[in-house]
Amino acid sequence: MPRTTTNDRARRRQRLIELLREGVAATQEEIGERMAADGFSAAQATISRDLDDVGAVRRHENGRIVYGLPDRNGPPDGFGKRIFAELVRSVRSSGNLVVVRTYPGMAPTVAAVLDQAAVNGVLGTVAGDDTVLVVADEKTGGKRLARSIEGLKT
Repeated sequence: MPRTTTNDRARRRQRLIELLREGVAATQEEIGERMAADGFSAAQATISRDLDDVGAVRRHENGRIVYGLPDRNGPPDGFGKRIFAELVRSVRSSGNLVVVRTYPGMAPTVAAVLDQAAVNGVLGTVAGDDTVLVVADEKTGGKRLARSIEGLKT
């Protein structure tokens, strides 16, 4: 059986988040079928773990249990702690700037995690496709902020 790479897992979870954001309220089985139709092969246990990792919530709807995202803005609580390390490829600093490299398409998610994490010294984030630019305040500086961001990966 082929091993799932970090990039595969990140892409699968990103697609799961997109489905849930689109308002798909479905059972684990239905989510698995939809993911398979989108080209993602995953066992029920994997889907269950992914739902937990992206912060999906269970609710009763028309006599069945379905999954959806909570009604709040930003990534789910604990999201950064669980999968931040999977999304971030490198963290480097220059002056008061920190460049965080991610897998393609993951920069907006990483920026949202950084914004929610309220890391001391962050003035703001700007996300592209695979790069997040983090601006540090003068007191903190880029090197110290980069170490703090690296600390989120553990």
